Amino acid sequence: SFPTRRSSDLNDKGHLFAGIGKETLISEIFKQAHLNLDPETLILDKPIKELGEHKVIVQALGKKAEVMIIVEAE
Repeated sequence: SFPTRRSSDLNDKGHLFAGIGKETLISEIFKQAHLNLDPETLILDKPIKELGEHKVIVQALGKKAEVMIIVEAE
């Protein structure tokens, strides 16, 4: 799962004030799975701004893999 966000990072509808972008995702994937990915390998239309499960595509060496990112509140 993705690192926990403090409730102060959320508005009253459960949306994140600051979206989670490629650089943050790459950093967390490295911390949790020890995979060193280039940000260009992630297919992410826009930063993640909501709690819950989000599918992100990793594309490298002509192959695609789907990764589930889980954003939780404390």
